[in-house]
Amino acid sequence: MSSDHTHSVSFTNSNLDFDLVSIQLTLQLSESILLYNQLAQLGFELNTNFTSSSQLDRSLDAFNQLFYVYIKLTFRDLSEIRNLNELGFFTQYDKWNYSGNTQNTLLFSESNVDLSFQIDPQGNGQTLKRDFVRYMVQTFLGSSKLGGMIKQKTNIVNEVVALDSAINTQILNQLQPLTNDGILYEGEYEFEMTNNYYPLRNPDGTKTSTHNPVRVLVSSILNENVIDSSNHVVRREHFKNYLNPIMELHYQQNKDNIFYILYQTEAYDASGDFIKNYCGPLFFDISNAIATNDLLLNPTLNVVDVLSKTFEQDYDDNVFYALPADVSGGYRSYEVSNNLFADPSSEIYTLIDSYTSTTIVDLESFNGKLIPFKFINGDSLNVVVEYSPNAQDVSGSNVHEKPIPPRKYKIKINLKNFYYDYIETTNAYSIYYNKDKLDDGTLSAANVLNSAFQASGDPVLNSHGWNYTLDYDVNNEPTRQTEVITSLYNTDIPHIQQAYNIQLLDSNTTNNYNNGVSDLKVGHLLSDYFVNATGSDFTWQTSDTSNEVLIVNDPNSNVYYISSSGTNGLISNGDGVGINTQSDPIFIFQLLINQPIKSADFFVLHVDTFTNQKRKNASGVLPYDHRMIFHMKMEEFTQSFYVAFLDQTFEVSQINSNTNLFLVYPPDKMTTFETDVSNNPSIYDVSGYNNAFGGLYITSVDKNEDTSQLLNSQAITWDTNSSVSKVTVHLTSHTGESGTFDPTDFTLRNAKVNANGTLLDYQYYTVEI
Repeated sequence: MSSDHTHSVSFTNSNLDFDLVSIQLTLQLSESILLYNQLAQLGFELNTNFTSSSQLDRSLDAFNQLFYVYIKLTFRDLSEIRNLNELGFFTQYDKWNYSGNTQNTLLFSESNVDLSFQIDPQGNGQTLKRDFVRYMVQTFLGSSKLGGMIKQKTNIVNEVVALDSAINTQILNQLQPLTNDGILYEGEYEFEMTNNYYPLRNPDGTKTSTHNPVRVLVSSILNENVIDSSNHVVRREHFKNYLNPIMELHYQQNKDNIFYILYQTEAYDASGDFIKNYCGPLFFDISNAIATNDLLLNPTLNVVDVLSKTFEQDYDDNVFYALPADVSGGYRSYEVSNNLFADPSSEIYTLIDSYTSTTIVDLESFNGKLIPFKFINGDSLNVVVEYSPNAQDVSGSNVHEKPIPPRKYKIKINLKNFYYDYIETTNAYSIYYNKDKLDDGTLSAANVLNSAFQASGDPVLNSHGWNYTLDYDVNNEPTRQTEVITSLYNTDIPHIQQAYNIQLLDSNTTNNYNNGVSDLKVGHLLSDYFVNATGSDFTWQTSDTSNEVLIVNDPNSNVYYISSSGTNGLISNGDGVGINTQSDPIFIFQLLINQPIKSADFFVLHVDTFTNQKRKNASGVLPYDHRMIFHMKMEEFTQSFYVAFLDQTFEVSQINSNTNLFLVYPPDKMTTFETDVSNNPSIYDVSGYNNAFGGLYITSVDKNEDTSQLLNSQAITWDTNSSVSKVTVHLTSHTGESGTFDPTDFTLRNAKVNANGTLLDYQYYTVEI
């Protein structure tokens, strides 16, 4: 590797600053987008490639699935410089600015112009879109304070904003050929640099990409020729320390494979090309070779009799092991035209299958590992965008048209280790409660789950999410063990406050008093599925018994709804919020069930409203005004079993083990969501788990009717405009019935709240490598 690879990558401490030289854009307002690649450069240079600079912060998770490095087990030791030339590179173009399982437009127009480039530092708002207007005004009229004289000022700002989508499209267009070309290897590029980049060899014309950003990036980091830069060395070691354990694990998982390979011989065919043959069986580990020899019932094999095989043209000096050719299953080779290794009916296949617990496979089917390039907190990506004004943007009846030069911005994308990410275009928050962020300290005790955990130490975070093992006393009186998760809606968590504008005005937990308001209202969660909306005044009645407001069960349809036949507990359409009629589910919970569950009480959802009419000295009173309680129905998971000797069929309601369970509210959105799951297998499918779906139903509503503790002795009123104070999930192991069953052991993988046009997507899992 040449040190010239570092022409667009610089290092500071352990961080890197990367100029994406293949994604440089020229844009013209009101006209078509022009694209060019400026190859003859050593990174982006001020007054050459750009004249102004701006910055925006983004979550590094939005870019950590964009680039990949491909490493083979046979060349996994990256301390060997020669192995660096065996690396492969892959780009998944649609993972550019990818968050919440969606590819999103990056808002370049909202980037903040650096202080030294601001035309009017005293002006309000220093975003790129406003800076560009000031630039036009200053260039045209000589002063940035004469902006009111520009007829198209507002239009210009809007057009700059509209171009964000066009820029995003151009970036995707530039990256997509790399994805289409698949994994590209170091050996596919010319060794000599042309115009300051290394061209891709493409003898058969099947590839469409040119230079490769991830190759430039990885090659710069792993460049062993750089020994005098401590910053570079720190990042190089960090990168290797990230890759090495992954490859070691991959080796441990595959070292017992029995395999064959395709290798280049020293002979030529009639066309003068090297002949390739298949050979095997081969082993990574000598002890595995000897153990397999014993399984094949061969005479005891001494270590010195095991063959050591190397294939210099294909695998350098990597040593494989093989059994002697004179024993059963011994080393042999076949011509490609007579490949018995790939024929499962051949003698070698049936022999291995019959006497071992594995079968012979192609080495290349497991040799390589595709590893995502993980940016770290403080890294940055740079894109240059050029905005060229048109004459009509600055023309007017009393002025002469004057050409204005383009303004070129280097936009620095600062990658931050946020634990949640807001996508403005979709009004969605993706909340990453994952293991990496827990381990590196990004998540504190205050924002992890805000849960009340039992002494068992739950939850334990695994590769899929938060795993709970809730046990109970099976020897004595069975008792519940419950985990309480309140972070789905909590006033101390920043993304909640942003999404629903929570204002907690006063709080006294000792006396169960709080007073607050929020943009999240009961009406946003109360679905028309449960509402009898036949009345012309759009109100509902509930039957009232003591402190509980019951939800009525219709015996004909087995559907729960709020009764309109009662006389007390009026639920009204307050302030025009109304009930929720959105097309998407409001709540979605994804849980991986590892032990059978027979009780619907294992998952209970509470939605509370603020207790905003109590006296401050109230005590012993329920800490809410109203509480909607949601359950699932176990009967939705009824299974029939026929017992032959009894000639009888039994029905059991149970969620089986190894179930990928989705609980959806309101239940009438189940069909829509099932379609969504089937259309997005990469998001929702989990290996080893079978999908199952159940609805969440409002089963009761508790009401705080203790008027003696209320201000002015006034009863609490409840309408669709009541502010929600808390959304709580209770995960419970046992309900106390006499029969015993396995404790609930499950993983909370994902939760979504989609209300009032805002989506909170809680991703309690790490992306598997």
